[in-house]
Amino acid sequence: LSSVGRVAAQLRKALGDKTPGSEQLAAAETYSAASLEAAHTYAEAQNLRFAGRGEEAIKAYLRAIEQDPNFGSAHAALAALYANLGQRETATRHYKLAMAQVNRMTERERYRTRGGYYLAVMEPEKAIEEFTALTRQYPADTMGVSSLAFAHYLRRDMVKALEEGRRAVEIYPKNVPYRNNLALYA
Repeated sequence: LSSVGRVAAQLRKALGDKTPGSEQLAAAETYSAASLEAAHTYAEAQNLRFAGRGEEAIKAYLRAIEQDPNFGSAHAALAALYANLGQRETATRHYKLAMAQVNRMTERERYRTRGGYYLAVMEPEKAIEEFTALTRQYPADTMGVSSLAFAHYLRRDMVKALEEGRRAVEIYPKNVPYRNNLALYA
């Protein structure tokens, strides 16, 4: 998958895109899957999640996990959705399965997974550390920015939550959950 990203950056440059390849790769979604089929299903689940179609996204993440049981990012994304539904036990179980796969993950996935886990177990200070490191390295990582906002919300720092929530919506204005969270922080 990382090779596809590099080839895409080269193709964009050949077609006249002036964005440096390093920026293109930094902005691109990164995740480690054992198969292209699982990666494709995960991408579909992400699109459903960002469209605010959580129940459908859950089914798609579960399919991705069937295709690759060790797909850490799919477990982490699924855990986040279960946490949003108030199903803490199921969320924690999937985060633990994701955490067991951190050695297979990209650095970006590790930040996201650890940060999400810390949100699920209500350790916002540790989540802030992970998501701050993530967004420092990947400023356009909307999941990181949005999660950083939520971590500040858990600390009851509404000024920072609102600031980071606005930044997430600016980066990805059509993301329904980010917009809902922004309204909550406001």
